[in-house]
Amino acid sequence: YGSIKYDKNRIKLITTNTKENVQKLRVVENKLLAFFERWGYATEFIPTESKTRATLTIDYLLERDKMPLIKINDREHEPDFDPAILELGNFRLIINKHNDSYGFSFEEKIVGEWQIVRSVSKLNLKEIKTSHFLSSLFELFNIQSMK
Repeated sequence: YGSIKYDKNRIKLITTNTKENVQKLRVVENKLLAFFERWGYATEFIPTESKTRATLTIDYLLERDKMPLIKINDREHEPDFDPAILELGNFRLIINKHNDSYGFSFEEKIVGEWQIVRSVSKLNLKEIKTSHFLSSLFELFNIQSMK
């Protein structure tokens, strides 16, 4: 038994104060923390208890500077070889391979650290299309090696 109250950038979970309900609120807090971290929100969790009620207040705000956090913990996404990296000043393209699929990420260097701008963990070879990208890349390397 419990209730949920919503307000602008605030969620309040209210339930009776029992050991079981307090434990459930901790589980909810951990799951919401993972969710908000995943999508780049700043959060504050405020648990309170009285003799009869247990409450969890969640204040959240989408931060423009906070990048979403993606955790991949299974071997399905581990690359078969060291990632290939093409660094272009403050930008870089990283390509990796796993079985018959490729993955990539496009990153930008912000305050000395690489931040993912866009990534795809699994791209089938049939989905890859190119025009004269490779010949232009070789031309760029030839010009650079002549200097």
